[in-house]
Amino acid sequence: MESSLVKTVKEKILLLQTFKMSWIEAQFLEKAKDILRACRTTMKYTYVFAFYLQKCHQQDIFEDNQKNLEFVVESLSGLLEKVMPLNQTEADVQKFKQEVLDKGSYCESRRQKLLDHVQMGWDENLWEFKN
Repeated sequence: MESSLVKTVKEKILLLQTFKMSWIEAQFLEKAKDILRACRTTMKYTYVFAFYLQKCHQQDIFEDNQKNLEFVVESLSGLLEKVMPLNQTEADVQKFKQEVLDKGSYCESRRQKLLDHVQMGWDENLWEFKN
């Protein structure tokens, strides 16, 4: 899955260059790909963490944060994998760029929120685990 994402991003960067966007300007896609990869890695470990958590109020908050992250990860992934028509206007390309930047930023903020909650749980000794 990651190799196809890398290929898709490289193809999109080349495509954006046909819309008079420089290689440097198109690097927002690489950044979004890196954010997506970091978020997916975080998600992978949250499933294991959640599996071993004892049921409590903090677990509910954790699972809400986890679901929020999962939703935005899928949203960003879909946006990066979406096929771009060749007949786009410059305004369409700028709108796409802004949408990727916004979703990438939101995705990273949700990831950080989840990690901060886990850290707070460790610091305040709130997590209890199944035997």
